[in-house]
Amino acid sequence: MPMRDTLDQWGWMSRLLHWGMAALVFGLLGVGVVMTDMKPSPDKISLYNLHKSTGLLLLALLVLRLIWRKRNSPPLLPGTMPAWQKTASRISHIALYLALLTIPISGWIMHSASGYPLRWYGLFKVPALVATDPGLKRSAQSVHEYAVYLLLALLVVHIAAALKHHFKDRDDVLMRMLTGRNTRWNDRL
Repeated sequence: MPMRDTLDQWGWMSRLLHWGMAALVFGLLGVGVVMTDMKPSPDKISLYNLHKSTGLLLLALLVLRLIWRKRNSPPLLPGTMPAWQKTASRISHIALYLALLTIPISGWIMHSASGYPLRWYGLFKVPALVATDPGLKRSAQSVHEYAVYLLLALLVVHIAAALKHHFKDRDDVLMRMLTGRNTRWNDRL
């Protein structure tokens, strides 16, 4: 399995970044729901710190993924795919990347504006992006929340499109990201 992407398959680095980030996103969403409903406690503080540290990890992986994507042409979309779907795919991926960028940055601004220090997984202090500012904290919190809702909607579309490609179109779009191979549906029958 090649590390780099080719015109007909995803390399292992792209697949590792895709699925690793997907696991982090779903973990962060779950922890985000749980921690906001908790009563104040040391466990809540620990969960918030875990959430913030993992959000910054996701941001770092996103930057790595964008650099990797810039240096590797993704596999071609199926030739049978209509032009409007190719455009929709491009737009939805850009929107996913923007949401994945907005969420951790707004969270980092929100935390910085609260005036509390943040230690990344307890290892080192994360620099504040802004000075303490309650108004900015509230604004960043709104951006963070709405970007999460946007991300959820985009994830539903992304997953539905992958399943449509697999079960209805019977092309190799999903299998290339799962296995890295260009395995067409009809080849498996």
